[in-house]
This record gives sequence, structure tokens and C-alpha cells, in this order.
Amino acid sequence: MQLAVNQLLKSSESNSIERIVWLDDQYCYVVNVNEETFPYQLAIEEVIESLQNEAKVIVEHDPYARTVENEELTEAELSKREFAWAIIQAIYSVPAIFDSKLRAQLIKEVSEDFGVTKKTVRQYLKRFWARGMTKNSLLPDYINCGRALSQEKSFDKKPGRPAVYDSAIKRAPVTEEWKKIFRGALEKHYFIKTKPSLKYAYQQMVKESFSKKDAHSGVKVLDLDNAIPSFDQFYYWYRKWYKADYAVRKREGQREYLKNYRAIIGSATEDAKSIGVFAIDATIGDIYLVSTLDKNNVVGRPTIYLIVDIFSRAIVGVSVTLMNMSGESVRVALANCFDNKQAFCKRVLNMDIREEDWPMNYVAHTLLADRGSELISDSLTSLTENLNIKLSNIGPYRPELKGICESYFGILQQHLAPFLPGAVQKDFNKRGGKDYRKLAVLNIQQYSQILVRCIIYYNHRYLENYPLSRAMIEQNVLPIPTEIFKWGLSKGNGRLIQLSSEQIRSNVFPTGDATVTAKGIRFAGLY
Repeated sequence: MQLAVNQLLKSSESNSIERIVWLDDQYCYVVNVNEETFPYQLAIEEVIESLQNEAKVIVEHDPYARTVENEELTEAELSKREFAWAIIQAIYSVPAIFDSKLRAQLIKEVSEDFGVTKKTVRQYLKRFWARGMTKNSLLPDYINCGRALSQEKSFDKKPGRPAVYDSAIKRAPVTEEWKKIFRGALEKHYFIKTKPSLKYAYQQMVKESFSKKDAHSGVKVLDLDNAIPSFDQFYYWYRKWYKADYAVRKREGQREYLKNYRAIIGSATEDAKSIGVFAIDATIGDIYLVSTLDKNNVVGRPTIYLIVDIFSRAIVGVSVTLMNMSGESVRVALANCFDNKQAFCKRVLNMDIREEDWPMNYVAHTLLADRGSELISDSLTSLTENLNIKLSNIGPYRPELKGICESYFGILQQHLAPFLPGAVQKDFNKRGGKDYRKLAVLNIQQYSQILVRCIIYYNHRYLENYPLSRAMIEQNVLPIPTEIFKWGLSKGNGRLIQLSSEQIRSNVFPTGDATVTAKGIRFAGLY
């Protein structure tokens, strides 16, 4: 049997592993791999005999064999390895290094040359021999730093600072049995729709699992004979086990979580890519209006439709009606969106604006809606097909997909609320609050005129956090909705088209049959 340098020999009695680091005619020099010792002599014949008698066996798998690329190592690991390797190269003189007296002299000389202690040099040598006598055997053991994440630290006594005051309640570290009780109490008393506090869940847990019946009164009292977990321990494991979104889902419900709590990823402006993606939505106005014919008659709160271009954030259409949210209201809003705003304001609102004040009279290529009943009707579907508009309905409870349109309702109404009589304030419907119906003086036309002026203002305001593209920056495009819309038109990215007022009316408004009679034109039962 032939022995070789770097072979591993395992003793069957002590399970110790020895590595052969040098061979001569009579002796082999070995080190203990587990203890990282200096080499000691063993007669070659005795080693061969122990192998034949199976007192020792050759180990095929080297536990310290590491194949590491330099790219995988940090700068600290590389520098420490190179420094240790330089010391080994300077001291490793065979066979002098295996003689204890000569080795001590070599260690002394090298420690002075490299400015390190003798102990450091001896550690490098022992590691070099024990771990396979390669350059990577001198790598520091950073790979073993830190605690395994899968292992939880165990304690003999309750961790943390000791209590300031003595108490009859015993405390102890959290056990696996306690953890099961914690989980059960959280699921039973905390993650429920009634949304109790965490303190309540802890109290119920103590009542159910850490109490006993009093022998005299029969009432449940704390079991002071055994340890009771503290609220801090209960709270620690709650925070360790459950993420915030899980608690919201369980307590608020999946629907509420999707609507108000989910993480928002990306940007609606980036998703739109260019002008022409119009978002449409409606809300009830925060103001009471009076009749145009009789100012003493309060007709209620209007329904406001807004249509917003997602990319430029410009309001491209508006409709204020006294009808409920319906297909007719949507048609009026779309007609305003596609029509010339100057002509529309003059014809419908009897107000004068300039062409450049609101230069948006184009048919969208995509209409983004939120699955309202009036927006998924067959009549609206046929309308979009006739005008070659793609109708895209977002999923339920996803308001962030058209958040720009949603935000404009609050922005516009908050802007106007302090100045308009009849505007609904925060104390609406509260005890002692005002009845804002008594303050109403504006009719629907007057309110529409004010709203249009406000829209023109916001279409020309400076957007502080708008994500300008590289092309927009190179062409000095100002982050103003109207300017961004004009830039998009010049690039032709929006694929927008223009229609005349007659074409818009014939395509957008519904059609019906009328009869010409001697009494007049009869339509829908009216003359």
C-alpha cells in the first residue's frame, strides 16, 4: 500500500482525522485536522499496518476542499488570503519546517519581517496544513459568520432587562407550547372582522390558557403557580410571524385591502406611454345647486364627470348634470371631450374662452373606465366601436390604475369649496352642523362656468414631480399638462383624430324616431 501527501486517515477508535503533510524514507508527518496541530511523526510501517488491520481508514471526501473563484470573494477575504500566503511562501522550507527548533527560528524571522506576532504565523501554518495545503486553505472563515436564520436562539431564562419591581407573576422564556397558544389566540381573537386590539387578544389568551378556577369562588383567576407570558413577549412573536399586509387582509378583508392598502407598483403615466389614453370617472359634487328657473328651489347636488388624459394629466372633458350616473350622462361627457371647447362653452355655457385655453378636442384611442354599469352597457360599446375607440375596463377595486382622474375630483372641489356658497363642508350631516341646502345660490350653468375656469387653471399649472422623458428634456418641454399634450400631438404618438360637431353628435348621442304632426314634432311623448 502506497501512502501519499494530503491523504486523510481516520481512526476507527477516536474518529479523529489526520492529514499526511510530508513523507520521507521512514516517517510520515501528520496533523490532526480537527484540532489544527503542528505535524508529528508516525512510522510508515505502523501506518500501513493499521490500514491493513482497519484500525485506520483512508477518507475519500476532504471536508476542507473548496473551489472558490476570485470574483466570489470580498476584498477583505482576498487581502487576508494574499497576506497569509506570502508568509507561508517565506517560511515554508522543507524539511526544516518539520523540525521544531528550526521551525521556531523560521517563525521568529518571518514575524519580524512581516510585522506580525509569532502566534499569527503559527496559526497560518496550522491552518495551511490542516486544510489541504492550498492557497484557498488560508481564506478566513467568514462563511461561518452569523447565526443560521433557520435556527432560533434558545434561552434558559426570560431574555431582556429584569423587572424593576417584584411581582407575584412568574416569567419564563417562550417555549414551543407557548408559541402554539400565541398563534391560536391571534387567529381567534385578533385576526377577525370586528378588529379588536392586540391587548384584547392577549387578555383573552391569558384568560383561556393561563388561568384557573378559584377553589372557593369558582371564578377564573391567574394561575400564579406557573409562569405567564408577558404582553411584550406576545407582541414580539406577533411582529416576528406576521407581516403588516397579512394583518390588514385578515382584519379589513381582501376587498378593502385591494382598494386602499395594496402596494402601488409602477406609474400610470409610464403605462400610458403617450397621449390618447383617456380615463373617465364620475362623482357627486360637494355643492347644492338651485333651479335655473326658480332660485328658491334647491335641486340637489350635481353629478360631475371628468375625462383626463393619463399621459399629460390634462383634463380633456367635463360634464355637470343633474341626472344620476347613467349612459346619457356619459354621452354628454364624451361629447364635451371630443368637441371644440371654445364653441362648446359659447353654445352651452354662454361663456367666452380662447382656443389656446383648452385646446383638447380629439377622439381618444383608448377609454379607461372602472366597470360602472353605464360604462359597460351595450349602447356605450357600440359607440366606442363606431368611433374606433378601445374600451378598457380596469379590474374591480383598482382605483390606482386611474388615480390621476380620481385625484382631480378632490383637487377641484377642495379648490372651490371655500369660495362657493352651498358647498358641503366637513361638518355635513354632523350634529350641530349647518344645512348647506339653505346656502345654495348657484345654478348648474353658473357652477359649470366656475368649474371650467378651474379646469383651465389646472391644465396650465406647473407639475413639480412629473416624470419627463429624455426626449422631452432635450426639447425643453415644460411639465405643464397643456404643453405636454401639445408635444404629444407633435410627435403623433397618440393616434388622435378630430371630428366635426355634427359627426360627434351623430355618433355620441342616441337616436330615436320623431313624428311631425299638426300640433308639432312629437318625440318621446312630448311635443
